[in-house]
Amino acid sequence: MQEYHLLDEAGNGDPYKRPTKLADGRWFSLPYEYWLDGWDAKLSTAEKVMLLIALDQPDGFQIPYDRFSKWYGVSESTAKRGLTGLARRGIIDVHTDWHINGRSEFGWVEVRSYTTVGIWSKSERDALMKTKPKRHTPIVFVPVNAEEGGIP
Repeated sequence: MQEYHLLDEAGNGDPYKRPTKLADGRWFSLPYEYWLDGWDAKLSTAEKVMLLIALDQPDGFQIPYDRFSKWYGVSESTAKRGLTGLARRGIIDVHTDWHINGRSEFGWVEVRSYTTVGIWSKSERDALMKTKPKRHTPIVFVPVNAEEGGIP
């Protein structure tokens, strides 16, 4: 059996301390299920990028596809693929409205609002952040037998 101890990302050897307030710096939370349920392997790169962006946004955020490049360095096509994939997987809800816009050649524009849902929602992640973390609990992995396709 192997034990892994989470360390501070500064590389100074101190134990990891979970951020809980604004004074801890800028951060956002990623549900444990991302790793435990294999979302790191299930999601495409475009979906992962858009998930990270979505997790940092308020509910009902609106970002036109053509702004992703300037604001986040993500192409319009990547943003579309990622958001479409997240919606298909039930990670985000998409709400579409039509607004009158005199500058549009059609006189109206489509406006999409996105909200993370379920374990990905801001309210779920905020509730988990209010739970008291266990102190100095090592992460324990039991290696899979090499004959069963695992790494010894």
